[in-house]
Amino acid sequence: MAYASASDVAALTPQLLGGEANFGPSTSPTDTEVETWLSTGCGILEGHLESWGYDPPPGSATAAWSFLKHLNALYAAAQAELSRMNVSLSPEERTRAEYLDERFWNELERLRKMDLSAMGLSKNATRVLYAGGISESDKNTWDEDTDRVPPRFRRGQFAYPGTIRSWTITGS
Repeated sequence: MAYASASDVAALTPQLLGGEANFGPSTSPTDTEVETWLSTGCGILEGHLESWGYDPPPGSATAAWSFLKHLNALYAAAQAELSRMNVSLSPEERTRAEYLDERFWNELERLRKMDLSAMGLSKNATRVLYAGGISESDKNTWDEDTDRVPPRFRRGQFAYPGTIRSWTITGS
């Protein structure tokens, strides 16, 4: 699945179509290649969203969907440009493919800094990690929960007998 379509990529790369209205089997790149890049871009986007704690995909009527559609088309357009021979004439010159690729990653970083729940994405409640508490009663509540997954580590688990314990030292 992808957020954007081949026609969205065609709007960003009309010079690659050779007079055609959209990508097809006779264009370079072909519509199949563009669809593959759209799927790959979608995977990158959703992987990042999940790592940030959100549940993709958002609803198609949300602001998040529109922004993800733009990023998805941008990624595929960069790949389409890369598939064509682009010659750099000088070390300072940037190809269109490099520009589109850099723009994709910069805008993805900008997306990471946003509050995506305000754009229609929901937080993934199952990815909440617990590593302590703010009070003894909070800790006891977690300890008394019989449905809780047992911790994988505990304080002093790797302590060596006869050595100084960092949690017993006070700084005074």
